[in-house]
Amino acid sequence: MGHRLPRNFPVLFAAWLGFTLAVTLGATNLYLLSRRYGRRLLEHRIARFLELTPSRLDRAEGWFARYGPWTLIFGRHIPGFRVPLTVAAGILKLPSRIFAISVAVSSAAWAGVLLLPGVLFGAPPPPSTPARPLVSGCG
Repeated sequence: MGHRLPRNFPVLFAAWLGFTLAVTLGATNLYLLSRRYGRRLLEHRIARFLELTPSRLDRAEGWFARYGPWTLIFGRHIPGFRVPLTVAAGILKLPSRIFAISVAVSSAAWAGVLLLPGVLFGAPPPPSTPARPLVSGCG
């Protein structure tokens, strides 16, 4: 992804910081929505289908309060876990400051991993076979 960036530190740092802030702010929106409305939805509509009882939710909240930051930092890198972990953090009332810091650390690592190969190695290799349209135009 970083192959189009000039190779000077201020531009690379700005791109890295921009990615980190964008992901953190986007995740914070979902977290805030989940924190405000998620528990109410779980307590009366979805709970019986998911077999969630108030005691199970309380236990999950305690577990997330203890391990939530590490779960967010590492779990957001597992495909398919990014959104559910964000929703869980909101529903289980992980403090917003801890959430934001955890997501920022995770996003900073993610942005660095995505930008660095392009910066170091240049443009991605061309595809092995050219793309062809499945349907050709009429006329």
